[in-house]
Amino acid sequence: MSASPCSAIAIFSLSLSPRVGHEGEMLVGFPLILGLGLALGAATPDPAWLPVQATTTFDGTWSGTGTLTQRRGRGNTCGPDTTDRRFTIQNGQIAFEYDARYGVNFTGPIQPNGSFDIASGARRFQGQANGSDMTATFTSSECVRTFQMRRRRN
Repeated sequence: MSASPCSAIAIFSLSLSPRVGHEGEMLVGFPLILGLGLALGAATPDPAWLPVQATTTFDGTWSGTGTLTQRRGRGNTCGPDTTDRRFTIQNGQIAFEYDARYGVNFTGPIQPNGSFDIASGARRFQGQANGSDMTATFTSSECVRTFQMRRRRN
């Protein structure tokens, strides 16, 4: 059982008054050290109160295919009509390296209801997970791509 900060302060303040030992010697130092130890021990957080990052319903590795649904620019800036991608969700945080060549990475939370909406510069990745299935949309100034994803068993 840990002492509360108030009781530790009370013990500490009481220990400042001198005490007489069983043979008449003054015992100021020992209660002072004991009081300091209790005060410092009370200042240490109880492990039960420390935050714990727990796994969430959607944690795991997700993979699937994205289908190009809209080209807004000219040329091949959007890449192929279909593309396979994979990303992870750990402790409720999405980590998605969408396109390493252009530094497009998405990181952000997935909500308890499975929805997410995260940005990387002017690009967005938003969607909805339901159990082990997910529908998502990648949007940039040049392209719109819809993904059908599935969580893989680890």
